Amino acid sequence: MDHSPLNKLLSRTVVKTLLSSLMAALLATSALAGVDEEREAIRQQGIAFCEKYPNDIACVQHDAPAPSPPPPSTPVPQTVYPPNYPVVTVPNPLCPACGTMRVMQPPPLLPPPPPICTVTGPWWVWQNLRVSPNGPIIAPLPPGTPVVLLGVNGRWGQVQAPLGSIGWMFLPYMVCR
Repeated sequence: MDHSPLNKLLSRTVVKTLLSSLMAALLATSALAGVDEEREAIRQQGIAFCEKYPNDIACVQHDAPAPSPPPPSTPVPQTVYPPNYPVVTVPNPLCPACGTMRVMQPPPLLPPPPPICTVTGPWWVWQNLRVSPNGPIIAPLPPGTPVVLLGVNGRWGQVQAPLGSIGWMFLPYMVCR
């Protein structure tokens, strides 16, 4: 090896250049690492990186597609309540802190329909529809006649005949469904 002053100077220059290049590379790498950390922090905050740094190489090379136009606004259907159903404001049982809510109050339940009964007996024996239990006869009804049972008093049932007459019949002579 030649240790002349020129060689020493050249080797020092080469070493300095190599060291400068190495330092620049290390600084660039650490700067890039900082940018990556900042990008990740921005992504975690929900901010679009390219909105904050539009000239960044990542944004210029990877342009996002243009946002699609919003869908045409559709009218929000109004809640239509059935007629005669009142809307009332009540406390919210699921979320007391939320306050109140509006609910539709259903109508009261209808009573069940009265039972339909059929007059029984042989075809030649008609059963009597009476004004009161064991009272005067209104009309005789043939077997198979449907009647509506309106009430019961002991072994007698108040019934409505097919033509609308209301009277009493002896219950053992009827079969009800």
